[in-house]
Formats: sequence, structure tokens, C-alpha cells
Amino acid sequence: MKKPLLSFLFILTFYECFTQYNPPISRSRFYNNKYSTFPIKPGDILLYSVSKDSQLFNLILTVKKFGSEINFDFNRPDKFSTGNINIEAQAVNEGIRYGSPFDSSVKSLPRGSMFWLSKKNYVELVEDLASTLDTGNGEEDFVRKNTSTIKINYKGREKIITVYNVVNKAGKFKKEMAVLTDERNPLIIKMDAGWTFTLKEVR
Repeated sequence: MKKPLLSFLFILTFYECFTQYNPPISRSRFYNNKYSTFPIKPGDILLYSVSKDSQLFNLILTVKKFGSEINFDFNRPDKFSTGNINIEAQAVNEGIRYGSPFDSSVKSLPRGSMFWLSKKNYVELVEDLASTLDTGNGEEDFVRKNTSTIKINYKGREKIITVYNVVNKAGKFKKEMAVLTDERNPLIIKMDAGWTFTLKEVR
């Protein structure tokens, strides 16, 4: 009588341990994870695919500084065009203007940003689900719709990241963006505002 009882207890213990440490992987559980992000540090290289006026080309950003200010070199290989952009501290914190990455005359952005949302816009979109941005046609109200995922190449490996999907509430033209779900790195992963850029790789 003791042997069957011991066998039963052993099987029950094994089953509980197995199920405890091997939960079933569900698509919904992963897709609700809002913390699939990545950090940015000086030396990181961001490769964007850009579409403008029926042209398709690459834009390469090399991060030089990332903190209270953001500084990066840019390189457009097809045009042999290079330069440096500095997003100043006030713009990192409170900027609402987002410049075009195709204006080579821009050297410094004291009130506006590029490729990164300001802390003000990011926090308002997360907490209030709405914020005011200027993407080149004046100030517009933008709203956060939902969270989704995008696949990129990160440091030589495939990585799935989570993003907030943001659209303008009204306007002559529809504008959309996908922003990394990370307050410390509110990187614009994809943006369509008459011209389109999409992050493909982080090196």
C-alpha cells in the first residue's frame, strides 16, 4: 500500500514542479509585454530606411552623446551627405517641433527634436493618451492608439520590440509614428509625415 502511495506523491510533486517552471508560452502574454526595448549609448549606430518623393535610401545615425543632450552624426551614403545634429537640453525635455532629417543646414535644435520624442511629449502620450506635436505643418493634436511590435536587427540578432502607435487626431494629411515604449529612450522607430523613415538595424 505504501509503494503506490509514494509513487503517486512522487508523480504529483514532479507535475507541480514542471508546470510551475515551464508555463505555456502564449502569444497574448508576449504581445502585452511593454518592456521589450533597448538602451542607447554613445557609439551606437542606427540604420533607417527612408522614403521621400519616390526615393528610397538609407540614413545612418552615429550617436555621439545621449543624456541631457542628444548629439549624433548622420550619413546619407547615396548622396555622400554627412553632418552633425545637436538636440539641446530644453528640446530633449520640452520640445514639440520635429524637424526633417533631410535639411543638411540644421546643426542645432534648441527647441525641437529629431528621431527622439521629447520627455514632455512622451509622458503626455503615455499618461494622457494625447499630446501636441509639430511635424512641419504647425501644431497638431496627436493621440496614442495602441501597442504593437516591430522586428529589427539589434547588434547582429533579430529582436522584437514594442512600440506605441501614435496618429494625428485631425488634419489635412494623416500622420503616424511608432515610438519605443521606453521613457529613457523614446526613440521614434517609424514615422510617416509626408516622408517616411523606419528603423531597420541597431549596430
